[in-house]
Amino acid sequence: MKIIYFVKILSRNVYLLILVPLILVAVVFFLTRKDQWSYLSETTIYTGVTSGYSVQQQSYNDVIIKATIYDNLITLIKSRQTLEEVSASLLAQHLLLDRYDDRYISKEHYDELLSKVPPDLLDIVRKAKRNNPKFFKSPSGKTSRYDSSYSSPGDNRTGNTVYDEPRTKESYHVIKPGETMFSVARSYGLSVRKLMSDNHLKTTELSAGQRLKVDIPDQMPEPASYPSETNIEPAPARGAGSDKLIDTTSLPSDFYSQFDTSTSAAMFRHEYADTTAFDKLVKRLINYGHQNDDNFIYQLWNSQKDPFYSINALSSVDITRIQASDLLKLSYKSTDPGIAQQTLVFLTKAFIRSFKLLKQNQTDAVIAYFKRQLEDAMKRLQKAESDLLGFNSRNNIINFYEQTKEIAAKKEELDVDYQNKQIALAGSDAALRIIEKKLETHAKLSLNTSSILKIRDELTDANMQIANLEIDIGNDSSSLKQLAKLKNRVEYLKLELKNNIDQLYLVTNSVEGLPLKDLLNSWLENVVTYEESKAALRVLSDRKRYYQKVYEIFAPLGAQQKRFERLIGVTESEFLELLHDLNLAKLRQQDDELATNLKVVDAPYFPLHALRSKALLLLLAAAVLGFVFVVIILLALEFFDATIKTAERAELLIKLKLAGQYPKIVKQIYNVDIGFILPRLVEIMAQNIKISLHKSLNNSNKKPVFVLLFSTRDSEGKTTIGRELTRKFKSFGENALFLNYIKENAGHSEEFGIGELIPPGEEEVQYIIQENFFEMNDTRDLLRDYEHLDLESYDYIFVEIPSLINNAYPIDLIQKFDLALIVVRANRSWTDADKAALSGFLSVTKQPTQIIFNGVELMFLDSVLGEIPMPRSKFRKTLKRILTFRFHEDNVIS
Repeated sequence: MKIIYFVKILSRNVYLLILVPLILVAVVFFLTRKDQWSYLSETTIYTGVTSGYSVQQQSYNDVIIKATIYDNLITLIKSRQTLEEVSASLLAQHLLLDRYDDRYISKEHYDELLSKVPPDLLDIVRKAKRNNPKFFKSPSGKTSRYDSSYSSPGDNRTGNTVYDEPRTKESYHVIKPGETMFSVARSYGLSVRKLMSDNHLKTTELSAGQRLKVDIPDQMPEPASYPSETNIEPAPARGAGSDKLIDTTSLPSDFYSQFDTSTSAAMFRHEYADTTAFDKLVKRLINYGHQNDDNFIYQLWNSQKDPFYSINALSSVDITRIQASDLLKLSYKSTDPGIAQQTLVFLTKAFIRSFKLLKQNQTDAVIAYFKRQLEDAMKRLQKAESDLLGFNSRNNIINFYEQTKEIAAKKEELDVDYQNKQIALAGSDAALRIIEKKLETHAKLSLNTSSILKIRDELTDANMQIANLEIDIGNDSSSLKQLAKLKNRVEYLKLELKNNIDQLYLVTNSVEGLPLKDLLNSWLENVVTYEESKAALRVLSDRKRYYQKVYEIFAPLGAQQKRFERLIGVTESEFLELLHDLNLAKLRQQDDELATNLKVVDAPYFPLHALRSKALLLLLAAAVLGFVFVVIILLALEFFDATIKTAERAELLIKLKLAGQYPKIVKQIYNVDIGFILPRLVEIMAQNIKISLHKSLNNSNKKPVFVLLFSTRDSEGKTTIGRELTRKFKSFGENALFLNYIKENAGHSEEFGIGELIPPGEEEVQYIIQENFFEMNDTRDLLRDYEHLDLESYDYIFVEIPSLINNAYPIDLIQKFDLALIVVRANRSWTDADKAALSGFLSVTKQPTQIIFNGVELMFLDSVLGEIPMPRSKFRKTLKRILTFRFHEDNVIS
């Protein structure tokens, strides 16, 4: 779309462009008419959760983890529990005042609060004030820049408020199973660091039965059950009862050390000398609000109109992370400057306390879990080790693996000896047989005498005893002596056997002629070897049976030993893993203690000047948004509009050549030179028709020339176009006739809606559409009541037929026309029905067909007429040149 068209569209809807922004401005003005001046207070908190020091030296480099951490912090600040505590703290602070104090609340808001607080709630506050008169003092009326309520205990400045150090009494607490350092400190309203300092403890580890010294206020009714990690309440910043703002833009530097959990924080003073009593009152108010859903505090929390104490109002606090640092910036706006500051003070305190509770409770529970699991693992490990010790004791096992290794080595050595003895026995037995064969018969008999056999038996017994002693030989001296004695006995028996053999034989040669002495010596040696091997085999057989029994005993013991060792290994691994996890949890606990030590970098300041109202900005934004919204809607309607609208779209959709255009007749058309535009457009239309007929007709002198006017739908303006063309051709000097139709028994004729502008003339004849209309094949058949007309005398005859979609048309007749003109309105769409009807028509006609585009907007006629002739100011002409990028265009050559 051209820019000039865009401007023309906006100019046509100028009233809408003005009316919608005005309505939006009125709505915004109505909604913001009651807005009051607001005051802004800010505070900055250092979290240190990503770049702070930690015991584990861990850092968060993942952007998603960092974002999650800060999302958790922001969510915790805006949690309902935190906001309920802030609301109750503000309410308690304001109700404790004896009169209004601009440092806390203005007179108007203080009177409004007292007027709606129920008596039972006031009784709770008054009772707390009576029970602790020295803890809830009325704020001083100091107006000086330095208030004594901020001074340190050693400060010598004088003031209206005198600090009374609350007296405490020394008491002891006996640790019960399951209690932690944090739970004990919380129950007495003390900080963990102070409790550790008072008891000279270096770690938070506690054991059941341990005694801890605790200092509690002397006149406190009971230990505060509500957690308190700070020891002062927020300080004021205005003079009491004064409407004039005082110069307190810079508070003492130690003001926000109240948020430090170190013991030095307890030294700072405040109007409420003991925050434990104040915390107890806040806790009572919170419990009061949770009793039911129809009490004053609960309704105050859930109110949509209360500007100070409701959850809806408090949740408007703005929390942002300062760039990529560890700093969180909290901003809060309120119509009361004192409440704006005090809300941030209480919110910061509640947030720090909730954050510590959340972190420390998590680690305490984890450490307690790992301790229980570690104790169970230790018991199982000790039981498994005891079972193994009893098993070894019952089975006389000193070192199972060394014992089995020694038994295996002994058995292997025994098998080797047994095999060697078997070999020696077989060898000596074979040698004896060979030697005895070589001896004569009487020699064999001599060798088997009783004396020799007796010596052999003794020699066998002695060798068996030697074998037994050598197997079980140790460092025993008696065994060594006995072994030496037996070896001497064997040598003696060998010598005795040799002497007996020498005495028996006098013959010196055997039957083979060998020396008999040599054979007897060989026989003697083999006998000795045979008897030694035989005796050793007996002993070794007994030892093999012994070691086999030992194997049968140790085999099942090995499986049981392995089972015990696996159980001990698994239990020991579990114990070590739990011990490691416990150490990690303790490191995490130390990290959490460091991470929860949040610091306030910039204290909430008392706003001296109200913020400028944004009402004018909102009104301007509403006007701009209304204007832009209307522009977008107009452009969207124009862009998604499916109507034909322009001549270019008509040729593109209908796929026919354009013969001419006719403008839309509305009131605005009379602002232009209509006396030029209408005749010129009809003239261009007639000229294009004559050019087309000149190209299509072989005989240029043919008379008459029949031109068909048709449309696919009714009310396309065929009649108007026919009358205009007929009159224009008559103005050219041509004799023209226009045949218009009227349906039989019809109450009215088809008109485009502008028939009053172009009334019928003498050159127009109406024919009646009869039932056999579609069967006609000659133009004369249409003029049954006009037989006197001489059609041959006319140069051009324009014939209008009914719409193609709603009526039947004479096929034979339309084939005789010289030119067909389809009239199409610009303010409608080209549908599938139109396409089908035109396609059927074109399939039976032989003459060329062109488009007459009717009802065209004036702004789209510049493609035919150029610049529309109308009066324009110099500014408008310049603006149009700019929008059409015709910066140096002129009407004449100069």
